[in-house]
Amino acid sequence: MMKELITLEWLKFRKNSVVIVLSALFVGLFPFIILTGKKVFNNVPPPLPSSIVFYEFPTVWDYQGYAGNWLVSFCLGFMMVYMVTSEVSNRTQRQAIINGMTRKEYWFSKLSVLIFMALVATAMYVVSSIVLGVTHTEGYDFEIIWDNNNAIIRFL
Repeated sequence: MMKELITLEWLKFRKNSVVIVLSALFVGLFPFIILTGKKVFNNVPPPLPSSIVFYEFPTVWDYQGYAGNWLVSFCLGFMMVYMVTSEVSNRTQRQAIINGMTRKEYWFSKLSVLIFMALVATAMYVVSSIVLGVTHTEGYDFEIIWDNNNAIIRFL
């Protein structure tokens, strides 16, 4: 049932330019947003840690999560608000209920899309953090990669 509701939502919004642009911005910027600070924080004063700490294991989980959460709230949060409000303004919410969808199914479809987007964003977070950490950490091993694994739950 969840798959059908997500598919229905996808069919409604697959050609919507706002949803496409916000999705593209998120997918395009999320893995690399933390790298923008690499040039900005190149030479930091001595009391602060060097800029490489942002990209090494295990701290990459925290910093990638912090930078990514800003992008999640702007892109994906705005997209969910847009998806709900556009259905109200276009009267497709009322039409779906008239066509036989219960109100519970309607809100469950929105919740399903929200959960799906959260899981996809978390998967992108895990992959991008591992790639950033592996490319910037010397002498990494499995234990140090997953040392701060509670950050994944916090990001979700």
